[in-house]
Amino acid sequence: MITYAKITSEEYDKLSEIDKRIKVAEFDGWQCCGNLPQHGPIGVSPGGSTNISTAKFEALPDYLNDLNACHKFENGMTEANYLVYVMSVVSGHEENGRIVSATAAQRCKAFVLMMSGLWASKWASKQTEE
Repeated sequence: MITYAKITSEEYDKLSEIDKRIKVAEFDGWQCCGNLPQHGPIGVSPGGSTNISTAKFEALPDYLNDLNACHKFENGMTEANYLVYVMSVVSGHEENGRIVSATAAQRCKAFVLMMSGLWASKWASKQTEE
């Protein structure tokens, strides 16, 4: 299992669009991710071989602009992770507090923060305060 360092909201906001796309892909199970100037962000899809002689590199999904790509990582979450994720998306745009109106970019940020453990620990501490 791959573990990732926690990332703060401020650190995420400072990432380039390509780096955000790579970060989401890594948490979504893509491996060997990187950016090739002539091809853009690429990686080995979840379950693909990472053996250097058989690895098949593909373009990463355009997570930040594609709700369908976001739905794929949302569908792969456990119930507990999905609850934390929904809470983080909703708290990220208080104007109406509804996940259905969250953009792909907002969903990606919530996903990365949740997967890195930041939102899980914030949500747990909020529950103990009440």
